[in-house]
Amino acid sequence: MLDLPRGPWRIPEYAETPKLIFDPKRKVQDIYAAEYFLFISDKMKSLLDEFAPKSCEYLLCETEFSNGKTGPRIWQCSVVDSYRKAVDVENSPLIRVTRSGGYMISGGADWCFLPAVLNGAHVFRLVEYAGPFFCNQTFKNICKDRGIRGTAFQQVGFLPK
Repeated sequence: MLDLPRGPWRIPEYAETPKLIFDPKRKVQDIYAAEYFLFISDKMKSLLDEFAPKSCEYLLCETEFSNGKTGPRIWQCSVVDSYRKAVDVENSPLIRVTRSGGYMISGGADWCFLPAVLNGAHVFRLVEYAGPFFCNQTFKNICKDRGIRGTAFQQVGFLPK
């Protein structure tokens, strides 16, 4: 699985286009997380296309509100930009490399990333870690500045200076 061309996070070829139904009483967000995928608005897709142009793949979903009215444009999104050996394991004390080459974390591990490997990536995954995707502080700040609704960030690592 670690050797798949762009990681195991590709959007599947569905028999039918995914359909999302929204409650008209709730405010529509710009981003929703579900397992390994995101569902994002046009606003969030534009931001990703601008700042991480080759980091994601998309599929336009069918949407409607539960009252039958047409829903917002929402895209299924998967972060597919992945990097191998991008973690400085020696300086990430709670992260270990397993026999199979994956990363195993203990508790609230601090990831220490290798900037030379990430080469300025704003949004990415780690080939050796099937968990969530990562973004840098710049991308987090851009989301805040652009008023992206629905984001939840957690600091999990750092780039050495």
